[in-house]
Amino acid sequence: MEINFIIEGNLKTNIAFYLMTGGDGMGGAWALFMEYLDWLDREHYSPIVFYYCENKETDIVRRNDLEKRNIEVIDLSEYGVPLDCVVGLKLPKFLKLIIETLRTAQYLKKKKLEVAHYVLGWYPSHQLLIIAGRLANIKVRLSDILLNPRKSHQGRKVQTVVNYLADKSPTHVRSMSQRDMRIIKANTFIDSSRVSWILPAVNVELYEGLQSRREELRNNLSINPDDRIFLALGRLAKIKAPLQYIESINQVAGLAREKNAKFLIAGDGSLREEMDKLIKRLDLYDIVFLLGYVENNAETMIAGDVFVNHSLAEGGPMTFLEALAAGKPGISTDVGFTTELIQETACGSTVPIGAVDAMANILREYMAKSESELSEMGKKGYLFAKQKLVSEKVQRRFHEIYLSGKI
Repeated sequence: MEINFIIEGNLKTNIAFYLMTGGDGMGGAWALFMEYLDWLDREHYSPIVFYYCENKETDIVRRNDLEKRNIEVIDLSEYGVPLDCVVGLKLPKFLKLIIETLRTAQYLKKKKLEVAHYVLGWYPSHQLLIIAGRLANIKVRLSDILLNPRKSHQGRKVQTVVNYLADKSPTHVRSMSQRDMRIIKANTFIDSSRVSWILPAVNVELYEGLQSRREELRNNLSINPDDRIFLALGRLAKIKAPLQYIESINQVAGLAREKNAKFLIAGDGSLREEMDKLIKRLDLYDIVFLLGYVENNAETMIAGDVFVNHSLAEGGPMTFLEALAAGKPGISTDVGFTTELIQETACGSTVPIGAVDAMANILREYMAKSESELSEMGKKGYLFAKQKLVSEKVQRRFHEIYLSGKI
């Protein structure tokens, strides 16, 4: 669904997106980014993507995503500097970055950008790009806060100065959780009046359309009618803590067999082999199943009964919102926006980050719940998604920011 805004003079708004990633992660952030691009009415917006990715395999896939959307891509250095602006001289690092930031500002001026959306980056690249955008007089400068905000006033003097200038440079700041909004106010130099709480959008209609296929989708995964499926979906990496999750499952293995509970883990990553070994060592191969990478998250989500997120850190997670749209109760570690959404909707439970015993206790609790109890919890999450997370409402929030420079 597109939302069309009338732009004065029917001229295109030149908008730049900045995104940097260091590894094979940020699947949720990339999905959000693709949504941003797909939402844009290309009759009125002319997007450019400033981009850097360290992982070669991931880079190939993501550049293909951009090419399919006919998006102009400008390559960045590892410090977030357009390659045309990189200084080749051997200079002290900080001096070099100052010069490159000034060169970047001049480069951006020539692009005649009206909007800059800083999606994802790291210190100092993210900060220097925002500063360069201010120096280039880009009217609207929106910075996403996708992970826990850092403390701007702590650290080395140079870093504090850079953070101060960067915090003062956005015209708008987007936070995905109210908790992060409070952290921003307490721990950064960002003007709290510039911060908006904007949750990601979820394709609720997609999940609604799949509900009638639930039995078929469960059959495709060889799920028995009386099995209770706990579904985890994400990258198999340390930050997602899949090994700790398996340790939690091991504590409830006896009850799981008694209650016909199965634990499906969808995703791939560097810990896949180690997880296989741990499952065999703990003799859990009859209740824990690694699905590997799945093409269709939505179909897999519909097949489950309870969604489980066991990450150590998240900006979201997006998969939790997808679980709400699918009408599934959710169990999550206390990351991102999960706790505040669970408190608002009563659609699930949270446990402390990295708490293996606490996760095991919650799994026991959810194995004991009746189908009607789980259904009622899932319904509450679905109604929240239907009311708050539909694309049209989220799109409008972003487009209002993008066009604020024209008002």
